[in-house]
Amino acid sequence: MTDLAGVSHEHRMTSEVATLRVMWDLCVSAAREIYSTRPPSAFYAYRVARLLFGTGAHESGGFFYNRQIGFGFQSGEGGHGYWQQEVGAILECKGRLDGSAALRLEAAKWFFGPKDVDDGWYTRLNAEELLAFTCVSPRLSCLWARLYYMRDPEPVPFMAEEQAVYWGRVYNTREEPEKNAKWLSDYWHYMTMLGLSPAERGVEGGR
Repeated sequence: MTDLAGVSHEHRMTSEVATLRVMWDLCVSAAREIYSTRPPSAFYAYRVARLLFGTGAHESGGFFYNRQIGFGFQSGEGGHGYWQQEVGAILECKGRLDGSAALRLEAAKWFFGPKDVDDGWYTRLNAEELLAFTCVSPRLSCLWARLYYMRDPEPVPFMAEEQAVYWGRVYNTREEPEKNAKWLSDYWHYMTMLGLSPAERGVEGGR
């Protein structure tokens, strides 16, 4: 079966799954490598990766929209990037980097790679430039999401149902059960499409 553009359903599904795989790998590396004092355990990093993946997939319609619907790219309002950051959240993340040299270094190493690390890069861009950069850089949007979740002192929960509530409280910053339920529905939809292998999910046994 093909759509009006002549693209087969199978081809479209293959492309979508490939995108999910790329974004999953990005979330895993962010969860493992962005930290302030000591690296997380493999089990805890897996929790964080699932939270980041679920959040990005939910906010962007399966890593499709990199700008909040209803807002133009010339506007500074609304969500930017796959994780749909607004200017206030980015400024808060900048403040978190300012306050921790160790976190700033690890974040820069993750973003740029281990060579030629520039841990002050974000200080040379204003809010509008960072928003524009976030729209076209999934890596930057993922970085902001990781930093934004880190501002909460409570550990990331393991169960997806608990993560939905955690997303609502920390990321959405409102207690809205219907939106939490939508996050959970999207999480399971895209995780099922992703289809992690038993070996990739083997770390679940560490809970």
